[in-house]
This record gives sequence, C-alpha cells and structure tokens, in this order.
Amino acid sequence: MSLPSCLSLGLLLTLSGCLDYEPTPPPPPPGVTPPSEEMSLIPPGGAVDVRPSNSPASITEVDIQPRKASARDDLLARSAVVDRDNQDVQVRYTWILNGQERPDLAGSSLERKHIKKGDRVAVKVVANDGDNEVEQRSGELTILNSAPEFVGDPRLASSIDGTVVKAEDFDGDEIRYRIEGAPAGMSIDPRLGRISYQGSETEKGGDYEVSVTADDGDGGTAVWTFKVAVSPGMTAEEAKAKALAEREAAKAAAAP
Repeated sequence: MSLPSCLSLGLLLTLSGCLDYEPTPPPPPPGVTPPSEEMSLIPPGGAVDVRPSNSPASITEVDIQPRKASARDDLLARSAVVDRDNQDVQVRYTWILNGQERPDLAGSSLERKHIKKGDRVAVKVVANDGDNEVEQRSGELTILNSAPEFVGDPRLASSIDGTVVKAEDFDGDEIRYRIEGAPAGMSIDPRLGRISYQGSETEKGGDYEVSVTADDGDGGTAVWTFKVAVSPGMTAEEAKAKALAEREAAKAAAAP
C-alpha cells in the first residue's frame, strides 16, 4: 500500500469514531444569561405583577367611654388604627349587647335609649384598607345603677309639716325615704316622702341640720339637707308660725 493510501485510511477511521460525540455549545455572548430549566417563562402577551405585597392595617386600641356608664349615658367607641402602607382605612363599628351582635346598632356612638341597667356592652371594630380586613373587639362593660334625683325644690314649701319630697329613679327602682338629724317629733313616710312635724314639749331646742335621703335599694342615693331652728318645748303650731315669720322676714329683707 502506498503512503497516501494509509493516511486516507487513518483519517477515515478517526472520523468514524467521532460520529456519536456531542460537542459543547459555545458560550453565550457577554451580558446574556443562558436559559434555565427552573426559569418561569412569561407567555406571549402576559404580564407579571411586581408590586410589593400589602400589609393589613393594625387595630391597636378599642375602648368604650365612659368606662363607668349608667343608663343615663350615651356611649362612645374609640379606636386606634395603624396602616404601614399609608393607605386610607375605612373603620366600621358594630355594637354587641349581652353577647349578641346588633347590626342595627352601627356607628361609633350608642344612644342611651338602647341600654338599661345590668346590660353587658362591647363593640366590634373592623378596619379595611381596600385589600385586607381585620377586626377586634373591646372588653365588656356592665351598665351601672343610676342614682335617684330629687325633683322640685322642697325649700319652697310654706311649712315643714306636710311637705312632700319626691325623687325619681332613672332605672325605675322603687325609692325609700329616711330622715336623719331631725328634732324630736319630726318624721318622714318612707314610701311617700311626706314629712310630719308634731313638735315635742320635751324638745331642748337648738339649730338642726336635717338630711332627707332617697335610696333606690341598689346603692344609689340622693340627699336633701335643710336647717331648722327649734325653740325649747315648741309644738308643731309654734314651729310652723316661727318658720313662716322667718320666711316673711327673709322676703322683706330681699325686697328692693
């Protein structure tokens, strides 16, 4: 075999041995990232939302004022809401009476006509920033007893004997009256509040500061205090005449 024939045969054998070889692809141009099997491909015409995620608002405080309330009081709900994204936050209030949500009682205030002594009251606050909604409840408060109040002015009575004091109780409790610091012979009807004064011949005389108390039986009281001067051994008629004379003298002194 001639020399050129051997070279041709060797070259043929070398090429035949390389038929199954996969050459390494050339590196990408500078600045181009090669595709990865883990990369998400955006479909034609698609879009990716790259906005930062919104943080929900935070309710940091829920409270009811006044904290010691009676059925005479309107209630006011207060809340503190923080939004880290500085978005506008809408706040809604729903009142809860005796454990039951009352959708008909919405808003930050609750009128006293809806509550009574002994009711348990709370409020639910919902904060919505447009993307998220959070809620929080206040603690419960119990509506307290209302003290009675005297109506009218007993000082306008012409005499002590027969004067009727009257008190009213907002909760409708039954009122009992009592008298303290009175001279001998003075008493009061515990149910009607009528003061009787018969005087007493054993009276030592002096100045008295008399207190009439209206008690609702649930810890609520109202007190009316007046002064009376009694002479020794003064009867009811004498005391009445003396009081009338003092009142007329006071009117005359006040007249221009």
